Amino acid sequence: MVRPERPSHALKILSANVRGLRTNIGDLTHNCVLRHSADVVVVTETWLNNEVEPTFGKIRGYTQWTRRDRPQRAGDGVAVCFKEGVQAQHLDVVPPPHMEVMFFRVVLADRSAILLCAMYRPPRQGPASLQYLTGALDDLMLEHRCRHVLVVGDLNHHLNSMPMRTSHFAQLD
Repeated sequence: MVRPERPSHALKILSANVRGLRTNIGDLTHNCVLRHSADVVVVTETWLNNEVEPTFGKIRGYTQWTRRDRPQRAGDGVAVCFKEGVQAQHLDVVPPPHMEVMFFRVVLADRSAILLCAMYRPPRQGPASLQYLTGALDDLMLEHRCRHVLVVGDLNHHLNSMPMRTSHFAQLD
């Protein structure tokens, strides 16, 4: 059987709320990442902290995890890794301190770029994080020469009644 090739500009993005990366890394790796050959892996609620080595959970054929741990208390956190060969750059964006978010510039095969926002927003956080995104995304796209933006993660948007400019968001759950 001959499978049709997927377009060279397509990315397979896996987003998972793992509720503890240390206890779920095996299942995530074998049943999700490798099985689906994801190009980008975004995990939320990693529950990691600075006591967990930076090399923890490295998946063969993928980059080391780029992490934003929650230093104040246990729980939450965001981590991202990329299949080797994916051109991605972690952007030095300093968000407000209450935000668990990271930004990356990902170059596609046609040399265009997308701004990837990996984010976890706790359920009771309020609208501040979402307001930051609606105010910052256009500027970040312009500054980093990105044609498109993709917001991935667990925003708990269904728990917030704040109206948003949805034309800027493509949320993958």
